[in-house]
Amino acid sequence: MGGRDLPFNGIVLPGRSLDFSMNHSKIPDRYVWADLPRGGLGNKLFVWGNAYVVAERNQVPLVVTGWNNPFGFRTFLKGGGIRRYGALFRNSGVKRSRLREWEKSIQETLEEPALETHLKIGSRALFSKLPPWQDWFQPLIPYRSMVVQGFHAILSERVKAETSGLIGSPIAIHVRLGDFRRVGVHEDFAKVGNARTPMGYFCRLVERIRDTIGWDAPVRIYSDGRNSELQDLLRMRNVTRARDRNPVLDMVEMSLSKVLILSAGSSFSQWAAFLGTQPVIAHFEHFHHRIREPSTTVFEGIANPYEGEWDPLLIRNLVEELQRA
Repeated sequence: MGGRDLPFNGIVLPGRSLDFSMNHSKIPDRYVWADLPRGGLGNKLFVWGNAYVVAERNQVPLVVTGWNNPFGFRTFLKGGGIRRYGALFRNSGVKRSRLREWEKSIQETLEEPALETHLKIGSRALFSKLPPWQDWFQPLIPYRSMVVQGFHAILSERVKAETSGLIGSPIAIHVRLGDFRRVGVHEDFAKVGNARTPMGYFCRLVERIRDTIGWDAPVRIYSDGRNSELQDLLRMRNVTRARDRNPVLDMVEMSLSKVLILSAGSSFSQWAAFLGTQPVIAHFEHFHHRIREPSTTVFEGIANPYEGEWDPLLIRNLVEELQRA
């Protein structure tokens, strides 16, 4: 993206051509506002990511609010915690009173504009809605390198220091449980959403990967569930669980793995794939959209562990990435 790294109210915006630091007296004539919805980290990042691209393309300030909107009451009722993310990211530093001053120079608000929108003087872009699940990443794919760089730039200094020492596992599995429900006895998993990926699928997939490469490559589980719910996986040889910590560290560490296995319907694990460069395996009944740009060298797609041949690219990636140490 080029240019200097200039601070805007505590957020480093790579490539920004104007310095809108907290002490800057000038009121911008255009800006972008990401008012994040209630929801998990992955859902919030879609709104932030779209807003970030428009701000970067127009070289204007970006205000981000809503990191601390609480989420996870279902998980809380099951003994988990309420999720707040404000401490994990640099604060926008813009008070509501200051934002109202900015609004005096704004004549037009563009809600959820296309990412290629040119902001005219006197206008602002507002992003606050989660995009349709069918094309979560479609608008962001052309700007993936920009968004990945921006994601790491907005991490708080503490989190950024913690991520610097992370080492990805050979195989990472995200097992979304928490607020996802169990599939009913008479339900077809292929036709339901917000449902838990069957544990047997993960176990069989690990077995088949290991059969393909010829050894028991280490597996690390990332999950919001209890150990008792993960016992089928944890009983397997050379399978461990990531320690309990903030979700950004999990997401970044997952992005550093050699092979990443997703939970169906989970935006969290899909964002880990978006941030990474490894081969990605999605559930064979729930691969609805691409996460990254098409590649002839890195696999992204489905692998049915129960039957059929796997894509030769996936097999080549597994053998190359998971060679015995």
